[in-house]
Amino acid sequence: AQNADRVTSYGSKYLFSGRNIVFLVKNMPVTNETLTGRIVDHLAILIESAEACVEIINAEKTKTDLLHNRTNETTKLVNEEFSVITNTTEQLFSQLSATFENLCLQLEQSFMFLDLSQDQEDKIMSFIERARAEADQQQSLKEQLKIAMEHISASINKIEE
Repeated sequence: AQNADRVTSYGSKYLFSGRNIVFLVKNMPVTNETLTGRIVDHLAILIESAEACVEIINAEKTKTDLLHNRTNETTKLVNEEFSVITNTTEQLFSQLSATFENLCLQLEQSFMFLDLSQDQEDKIMSFIERARAEADQQQSLKEQLKIAMEHISASINKIEE
C-alpha cells in the first residue's frame, strides 16, 4: 500500500518516485509476477535508503553553508573592527604628538616672559627633548600593534579560503 503511490507502471516500465529521487526500470519482468513483486519491494527499500542519504547530504550542505556564511560574516566584522582599532590608534598617536608639540611651543614662548637664565632654559629644553624622544619611542608601539593586527587579520582571512 505504501509503495502504491510511489511506484507507477506503464507496461514493462516501472517508475519509482521519491521526494528527491526518480528511478526508472525499462524492462521489468512483468510475465513473472512473483519476481516483479520482489524487485518492486527491493527497489522501494532502495529508494527509501537513497532518500535518507539525500536528506543527510542536504542537511550537511545546509549546515556547511550556514557555517561558511557565519565565518564570512565574523571575518568581515573582525576585519572592520581591526580597521577601527588601527585608525583609532593612529588618531590617538597623532593627537598625542600634536598635544606634545603644542606644549613644547608654549614652553618655548613662555621663556621670553619667565626671565630664565640660558642654563635654566637649556635644562628645561633638555627635559622637553628627552620627553620628545620618549614620545617618539611610543611610535614603535603603534607599529607593533599595527603589525600584530595585520597578522591576526591575515590568519582570520585564511579561514575563509
